[in-house]
Amino acid sequence: MTTSEARPAVTRPARQIDAASRAFVGTTLSLTAVAIAASFVMSFHAQAAIGAALGLPAYLQYVMAVTVDLWVAVSILSLATSRARGQGTRVPTTGIRRLVPGGQQIQQASIWAWTAASIALNITYALSTYDGSSLPMTVGAALVGAAFPVGIVVGSHTIQTLLVAPPEEAPAAAARTRLANAGVPLAAVAHSGRSVRDQADDLRIADALTSNGSPSLRGVATQLGVSVHRVRTVRAALAAPAA
Repeated sequence: MTTSEARPAVTRPARQIDAASRAFVGTTLSLTAVAIAASFVMSFHAQAAIGAALGLPAYLQYVMAVTVDLWVAVSILSLATSRARGQGTRVPTTGIRRLVPGGQQIQQASIWAWTAASIALNITYALSTYDGSSLPMTVGAALVGAAFPVGIVVGSHTIQTLLVAPPEEAPAAAARTRLANAGVPLAAVAHSGRSVRDQADDLRIADALTSNGSPSLRGVATQLGVSVHRVRTVRAALAAPAA
């Protein structure tokens, strides 16, 4: 065993928080959900009041208020699905139809269009309360009202980032192809129980170990920015007999 192999893997100091732990992610999701709900309720109140001022029936006032902010969240989640599937931003056609926007562009436009509509309604409601004597308070209320829809966008994006796995990156996809062509058992290297990011790192490590002759563990770890222990684990998985 070489000196580099004998060194222990770098461990996280005890006082640092693991941001990928279930407890941390769960807490973040819970706080984000509460913040979104609060922003939605405040925005809902303002937009329902606008509906009342427009003379809409009571049930339509609530429908309008729900629809505006709900479309923001739906568009963000739809965009997350497109990105997770690796779908392009434009329709794969030729000629004049290249100008036709693809799914992601439509979803992004929908996000900002509904957000702008929500902001406009909230500001309109705040300005409608101005009685000629409290301009600073009215302006402040308008600014806060404009922030609620933005908070819904940020919160929805945070939730989809935490819950939706990103598509496999190009280097990992290329490594997967080379390993498969070489007959390497991919299931042993990047099994489905790990996160997409961890699987991608394991694939790149396995590719480096199998395509560069007999590289040192320290060299592979330095090249890919991972620990020597991680490289050693992948090497052991490659050497293990197939089940």
